[in-house]
Amino acid sequence: MLKILQCYRQNAQQTLSCSALADQYMRCVNQAKQSVIEKGG
Repeated sequence: MLKILQCYRQNAQQTLSCSALADQYMRCVNQAKQSVIEKGG
């Protein structure tokens, strides 16, 4: 998450350059949520 924030700060005018990083992070978050749900919380 910190890397994404740093990326957005460094590329304030070009946030699209951070979209791949943000996408990767969101996928990771969703996988973590799924594994918690499957294990019963």
